[in-house]
Amino acid sequence: MQVRIGIHTGTVVIGDVGGGANREQQDYRFTYAWSRMLRDQALFDLGQREKGMAELETGFENTRALSTKLMDPWFAGVLASVKIDNAETGEAKVLLQDAFDTVVETGTTYPLQILHCLKGEIALKEAWTARHKVNAYESFMTAASIAHAHGSRAIELRATVGMVTSRRGQPEFAAAMSSIEDTVAYFTPSEDS
Repeated sequence: MQVRIGIHTGTVVIGDVGGGANREQQDYRFTYAWSRMLRDQALFDLGQREKGMAELETGFENTRALSTKLMDPWFAGVLASVKIDNAETGEAKVLLQDAFDTVVETGTTYPLQILHCLKGEIALKEAWTARHKVNAYESFMTAASIAHAHGSRAIELRATVGMVTSRRGQPEFAAAMSSIEDTVAYFTPSEDS
């Protein structure tokens, strides 16, 4: 058995390490693409909306060229999140549908929690009918359930806040509030901590 740590990436490979330079180069390109997308999202969030959006769209297409099918849903989620914030819900829906299709194709479940959160956020943005609010609530509830099962507390909190937001002024508001109290309790320091 061999162990190799990538010089540029810090990637640890245990076992067969054949073609190491090529694998390390692939890992480096992926890491670089991911960091660029997060930087571009920050540009958008900090007020450079046009530049951030243009860079994100270019980055998303570049990451697809890397053939990182398992990561495509995450990248699509970053871009969809910005599209939602920019009131481009139609384009965000297309990105999310593509991401859900990729999840089914690859069999990976980890992106599902954030994708369902984003689906709920789109439904809230479009909440001109009671049905949209119900769709939002159902998406957030699904996201919270998956996040809880995966131990992703931050996404679980985001989803439960969405559940409460979607039920505001509804009879189910109290039930939504009880779910957020349990999640918030996890983040609240106790005397034992």
